Amino acid sequence: MTAFGQEWPEPARRAITGLQELVGADEGGRARIALAPGRVNLLGGHTDYNDGYVLPVAVDRRVTCAFAERAEGMLEFVSLDFDDRFIIDPRDLPRYREDDGAFERLAGGRENRWRRYAAGVALEMSAAGLPVPAGLGVIAGDVPLGSGLSSSAALEAAVYLALSNDRATPEAALLCQRAENRWAGVPCGIMDQFASFMAEEGRALFLDCRDLSWHNIDLPAGTAVTVVDSGVRRELAASEYVKRRQEIETALTILRKVAGPLPALRDLTPEVFAEVDDLLPEPLRSRVDHVVGAIARVKEGVTSLALGDTVRFGELMVECHQSLACLYEVSIPELDRIVELALTVEGVFGARLTGAGFGGCSVVFHDNECAEALRQTVTDGFEKNFGRRPPIHHLRSAGGAGVWSVER
Repeated sequence: MTAFGQEWPEPARRAITGLQELVGADEGGRARIALAPGRVNLLGGHTDYNDGYVLPVAVDRRVTCAFAERAEGMLEFVSLDFDDRFIIDPRDLPRYREDDGAFERLAGGRENRWRRYAAGVALEMSAAGLPVPAGLGVIAGDVPLGSGLSSSAALEAAVYLALSNDRATPEAALLCQRAENRWAGVPCGIMDQFASFMAEEGRALFLDCRDLSWHNIDLPAGTAVTVVDSGVRRELAASEYVKRRQEIETALTILRKVAGPLPALRDLTPEVFAEVDDLLPEPLRSRVDHVVGAIARVKEGVTSLALGDTVRFGELMVECHQSLACLYEVSIPELDRIVELALTVEGVFGARLTGAGFGGCSVVFHDNECAEALRQTVTDGFEKNFGRRPPIHHLRSAGGAGVWSVER
């Protein structure tokens, strides 16, 4: 299926076909097609909500929202992946924002969590004074769910662009972050949404999570990214994520008594931390130690990438994983083993868990020529340890989200 000579990726083909089947070929042929990528984070890890730096790459796994606007009536969303749908009245959005019960009835139970992201975007658009149209949006994606590749941010970005017919902007990323914070109850930082909107193909995105300044850095030629799925869904991630954020706030309260004004851990240098770390009880000291070190590693990693120093960059990834596992305590045996196996393959520069942890995926940065050896080594070793073969995704870096108008 093509439009304007463009070959649509598989999720877009499914969404477009689904839309046409539901509204008819004529109406479905006049649609907006929004695509938004997932992402992997090469360096960072729980640094974004500490006003630090991150270094994600958008990947060629996407969520699509195919949207047919109507002049009036209801706004309906259909998820092909979850075989679920819901309807919301775009003229009555303030009621949903003000009445928690009304939103909960709309959002349904835990199994319909995707509704919270889609509806949350519409509600935040309404709160920002942006028009929310009537119509039908059909959603499909191939970002692995619960794997740390940020399928939720991709969903939010696709829905926003389909409804607004706008371009990707930092402001759009902030709106989608608010939607996830408030309506899905996930206190995430800005990295996921920002990467989904603003990344560029063939480049990593260096983002300052405090002032949202960013620039994209070329990935060295001949390098590739592979994601290995542990198969462990991140059931603890939500509760433990909140717990880690609470631990950071507690640590900041203590540190401010001796270090003075300290807006965030981004402002705590390694030198100052070394002087005051004994004031923090465990596990607070370890949590802060991870964040301070992780922020410094991102800055060094940017320099390494710019110089094409893949060896040092890979070492920083491994240091990041060890810190996440030992200091922040968000890894699991399956993720640790994937990293160990990957590092035995010639041509692998580095590996680490990606996402919040407690399951999901590990990301491997490597020479493109060793992709098959990596697949075989990790698959065989993982099966020997855990009795199953892990899904492996050889990914390409992708550009950020966009929206296209399609006419038959």
